[in-house]
Amino acid sequence: MFVGEVAALGTACLWGFSTFMHTDAAKLMGAWPLIVFRMPLVLFYNICIAVLLGTEWVIPNESIIWISVSGILGLCVADTLLYEGCTRIGARMGSIIWQMTPCVTAIVAYLTLGERLSLQNIAGMLIVIGSVIFVVFKEKSADSVTVTPAEWRYGFILVLISVFALGVSHVCIRKGLSYGLDPLIGSIMRITVPLIGAWLVVILMGGSKTMFNRVTNSRKAIGIVLVASFFGTTIGNWMALLAMQYAKAGIAATLMGMSPFAVIAITAIKERTFPSSQILAGVLTACLGSALLFI
Repeated sequence: MFVGEVAALGTACLWGFSTFMHTDAAKLMGAWPLIVFRMPLVLFYNICIAVLLGTEWVIPNESIIWISVSGILGLCVADTLLYEGCTRIGARMGSIIWQMTPCVTAIVAYLTLGERLSLQNIAGMLIVIGSVIFVVFKEKSADSVTVTPAEWRYGFILVLISVFALGVSHVCIRKGLSYGLDPLIGSIMRITVPLIGAWLVVILMGGSKTMFNRVTNSRKAIGIVLVASFFGTTIGNWMALLAMQYAKAGIAATLMGMSPFAVIAITAIKERTFPSSQILAGVLTACLGSALLFI
């Protein structure tokens, strides 16, 4: 009873936790080393889960290109830009801007997959975008990060580009899974392709030694990534699948979209910075707007 709803709330909490923790790790070791170091961990965790669940390893040929593109856009491009941007504007503001991802996904799916957009869906997108713009202009200094206005704008642009990359990535996932690919196997494949590509780039550019030194010189960052990758990325994504399976799409999307509240709560506890009631209202309005995209 209420398995999907509970899973959706758990997903929001874990994703918020993941965003905050990974941003801290990116400050210590850099966004790109974080992504390169994190992907093998997430792959290992997912393979362990697949083995424990006895998942059948079947990959339709038609799914390969779509899942591969999704992994490159989502795990290399979007994640790197997100954490690089969050080191400038803060995890809280980054997670709020990421609420526009469903809007991008819906528009790209409409243009490429022919998915229908009703007036209600369009209204939802406008509400989300308007709410995010309101929050951004209302509070430009996020978390405890102190940067110049130029650096803040640069971080904002990076996160915004990551939103577009992730939106396209989500559409590629839908297309790849439409051929009967198991979601867990798809997740493993989605990680494997960009992992190989990222490490090839590092090796070919002769930066493997520097990358290794940056990672190993920060034991605190390693500990953060080990924990956040398991609970936030691996378990969080698995719970998201449960939420979409057992709860109505609109309810699940709304509850999962509340991850900024988790980031706000963590930030308030750790850094003693709490946003105004207007900011909270803007985030809540964006969550409700997201629900209209999936109803």
